[in-house]
Amino acid sequence: MNASELRLAEISDRTEGEKRDDWHSDPPDSCDYCQKSMSDSVFFVDGKVRDSIQWANMCPDCFFVYGEAVRWGAGQLYQQVDPNEWLMVAGFPPDDSDSFA
Repeated sequence: MNASELRLAEISDRTEGEKRDDWHSDPPDSCDYCQKSMSDSVFFVDGKVRDSIQWANMCPDCFFVYGEAVRWGAGQLYQQVDPNEWLMVAGFPPDDSDSFA
């Protein structure tokens, strides 16, 4: 893993991800910024672009340049489990996300 992937590994929670069983339904082939193939990464972030209303699929390196955060409402972190299979490992919705107040 490179330095960016190691930083994301520190916040990832694969055990919680497996418990929630939340997989990306249509994972990107490449990073929206640098066009790096996602299959070459351990992680990617589907997240909000800093100082913008736009969202992007970002490789780890581009996330630390362009991304806002990994948390509900700002970005979800996915870990590659098998080719083209990505499990959400951070940025989970709150436990009460099904209730509307």
